[in-house]
Amino acid sequence: MKPRIFIWGAPGQYETYRAAVAAAGAEPCLSQNLREAEACCALLLPGGGDVAPALYGQENRGSRNLEPERDLAEYALLTQFSKKHRPVLGICRGMQMINVFFGGTLIQDLDGHQQAEGIDRLHTVFTAP
Repeated sequence: MKPRIFIWGAPGQYETYRAAVAAAGAEPCLSQNLREAEACCALLLPGGGDVAPALYGQENRGSRNLEPERDLAEYALLTQFSKKHRPVLGICRGMQMINVFFGGTLIQDLDGHQQAEGIDRLHTVFTAP
């Protein structure tokens, strides 16, 4: 049986991520029903717009494409998966949400990091020790 990977979203969203999960030998489970995540062994938080600055204690000073419903859902999913010690992969915005979930902050509105509709972006990421 293939492992199921949960991705919060609506039908037709995140086709590139769904294809990548399937190509890796897993079954993508794309849904906005958080109960369906209970049967999944891992969570994928995809890229997208900015995380709401209120979640990391800041006022909005340039964040765009906010998705409050998605923020709340992904925060709840992170709570669920971390309690069960299940793996989570964050890509771009997803990695930012993981950072915020564990108490980190973000720099708002970095030049050159805007979302482009329908185009996958690649950019280098550096972490501190």
